[in-house]
Amino acid sequence: TSAPRANLEAMVGAMKMGHFFGAGGAAEDVTHGKPHPEVFLVAARRLGVEPSRSVVVEDAPIGIEAGRRAGMRTVGVSLLHALPDADVYAGTLPELPEDTFETLLRT
Repeated sequence: TSAPRANLEAMVGAMKMGHFFGAGGAAEDVTHGKPHPEVFLVAARRLGVEPSRSVVVEDAPIGIEAGRRAGMRTVGVSLLHALPDADVYAGTLPELPEDTFETLLRT
């Protein structure tokens, strides 16, 4: 996220999703904001994963651009923005097919 670490921790905690994340990156971890890919590259490095084996989930065009610049596959999720540059788009996460991430990483 481009948000401060405190925001990241608060959101992950409130949604009880901490067990889904092996690492994260926040504003304090980078010197360049989106659309620069730095925040996504930091997260991939912390996970020990190649960018080409990573999927970015974003709700804004600038985040999709940053993910693409990082060499990652992108999933756009937003009811507010059209995200035509995303590899996959849905209005909400539950609308995504179950195999979305596996499919993106196979291509």
